[in-house]
Amino acid sequence: MSPEAKPSSGGEEGNRGRSLGEREEREERPGKEREEGEETSGEGKYFVSLRYGRMRHRGTFVTRDASLSPGDWVQARTPRGVEPALVISLPRTQPLPTRGGWPEEDRQVSGEVYRKLRPFEVDPPWEESGRLSAAYYVGLDMIRSLGLPMKLTSVEVLPRREKAIFYFLADGRVDFRQLVRNLARALKIRVEMKQIGVRDEARLKGTCGHCGLPLCCGNWIRKMAPVNMKMAKTQKTTLDPDKISGRCGRLLCCLRYEEEVYKENRKSLPQRNTWVQTPSGAGRVVGHEVLMCRVRVVLQSGEVQVFPLEEVRSIPQPSQEAPAAGAEKPAQAAPAREGKPRGTREGKGGRQPGEARPGREGRKVQQRKKKAKKKRRPGKGSGQRRRPGPPSHPG
Repeated sequence: MSPEAKPSSGGEEGNRGRSLGEREEREERPGKEREEGEETSGEGKYFVSLRYGRMRHRGTFVTRDASLSPGDWVQARTPRGVEPALVISLPRTQPLPTRGGWPEEDRQVSGEVYRKLRPFEVDPPWEESGRLSAAYYVGLDMIRSLGLPMKLTSVEVLPRREKAIFYFLADGRVDFRQLVRNLARALKIRVEMKQIGVRDEARLKGTCGHCGLPLCCGNWIRKMAPVNMKMAKTQKTTLDPDKISGRCGRLLCCLRYEEEVYKENRKSLPQRNTWVQTPSGAGRVVGHEVLMCRVRVVLQSGEVQVFPLEEVRSIPQPSQEAPAAGAEKPAQAAPAREGKPRGTREGKGGRQPGEARPGREGRKVQQRKKKAKKKRRPGKGSGQRRRPGPPSHPG
């Protein structure tokens, strides 16, 4: 090789070394410098679903990292600002279609994923609670000093202190403009007030329900649908308010999404008091186990058994039901009473045996006749006395 080619070869190796060094240096940069839109890993454009915020907001975000998987924490630009978010879906090459029943929040692109967070970059729970407690007590003192009719529930501060969101409960509209100015001056941060309901308060607290599992509203339910007492009656649950109410004091959310299961299963179950054929013989339906699709049947022998829906089939009602074992024979009918039939009144407009009942118009006519008769002949004790006539003179 000629000596003139050596410098060019060395220059190529130097360029490779510099590019490799720049790549390593770029990977070691802090997250703030890498969030300017640099590509992480993979090529192309992908869409991934994320969950962020204490209210468990959801949305579709653009990413260039195809190695993301559910459970990873990423730094993303959300509609509220830059904050950590949890990956809840695999990356896909296209957004969700507008048709097919997908929620609107999953079909619209809400922001961009900057990078994947390392384990030590996710704030531990005690550090987050310490940061939020200071803002919470400052807001609580200011609400009391201003005498506002509201209850402060929780405070959420974004990691970069871009915004502080105060969640509160109130019966009606509250003028909190002075409160926002005081909080912004004291905390040196942009303040947002958000009014929520009692069910959202339980979602923020994130406790456990009667079943021992985390609350559905804080885990996977997106929108709070209304629940009424009719759903509890349909499912034959207890009507004790303490047992069918959740942490928020309202009816359990699970009563609603179990309602559809009860409706579908009831369509296939035979109705009560209908006759069915079972492996143990014919019997009458006296109850159901809707969730298990079972039928409770009383057999002709008087025994009550439970059968799966696949083992029973509807049959016509037998002509004569066999008497149950040990059952007493029905007593003979008492002899008819002598005399006039009950309910007949002679001379008072009563119906004779076999006479048709008067229609609506006939009843009205009879009522008018009775009223007119009472007016012509006042009853005893009505207070009306006969006036004495003029004295008679002897002729």
